[in-house]
Amino acid sequence: MTSKFAWLSLVVSIGAQASDPILTTQTDDSTKSGWSLPSATVARSIFGSLDADLKSLLGDYFKEHKEIRDKRTILAARNVAICSACPGKYAFIRASAEHFSPLAGAHTFSYWIVDDRNKVLLYGGADRVDVVATDKSFASVDETNCTAVKCYKTRYDFDGKRYVPGGCQEFDMDGRNLGRCKLD
Repeated sequence: MTSKFAWLSLVVSIGAQASDPILTTQTDDSTKSGWSLPSATVARSIFGSLDADLKSLLGDYFKEHKEIRDKRTILAARNVAICSACPGKYAFIRASAEHFSPLAGAHTFSYWIVDDRNKVLLYGGADRVDVVATDKSFASVDETNCTAVKCYKTRYDFDGKRYVPGGCQEFDMDGRNLGRCKLD
C-alpha cells in the first residue's frame, strides 16, 4: 500500500496547475529551515481569530506546556508573494511542525494567510497547501485533505476581500479523479 504522503503528492500533481506553486507545505514538512516566528502582532491576530473552543484548547495546552515561554513558537511564518500587482506584503503562517498542539497533529495543520495590516485573509486546516500563481493578480490556494480512502482538493480564490472556496475535486487512493465534491 502506498503511504499517505506519496499518494497525496500524486493527487496534487493530477490536479494540473498552470505553474509551479509559489509555496508548498504539508503536515510532515519541517518548519525549522526557511521559516521564522511571526511577529507578535501577527500572532495576536491569528490567536484572536480562533473560535472559543480552539482558544480554550490552546489555553489548556499552554498551561500543560509551561516550558513554552513564547506562544509564537507553535507557529511558523514565511513571506509569500501572493499578489503580483500589490504593493503590500503577505505572510503564510502555519502551525509549527516541531510542536504537536491543538493547531497541528499527525494528520493536519492549521494555516493562515495574513496581509501587511495583519488581517487574516484565509484560515484553514489541511494535509497539504499549495499557493499557486494564476492569471489573476492574487494567487489561488489549493488545500488538500485526505481520509483513509479519498483526498479532497479545494481551490480558494481571492474575491477582493478574502479567500473563498472556488471549487473542489475528489480523488481516490489511486489518484483517479472522482469528480467534483460538495463545498460546505
